[in-house]
Amino acid sequence: TIIVKDRAINKNREIWYLIYITSYIKATKIQVKSILNTLKILRNKDILV
Repeated sequence: TIIVKDRAINKNREIWYLIYITSYIKATKIQVKSILNTLKILRNKDILV
């Protein structure tokens, strides 16, 4: 039973790692999008000026 418990813990850890990685990637994508949008706004302002 101890081995089964260890396996279950390892599976849970893998799942948590996957969730953490996917959420981290999503957050970085959102940050990149916002940075690109701000750059576009700055470029547009420069063109207007």
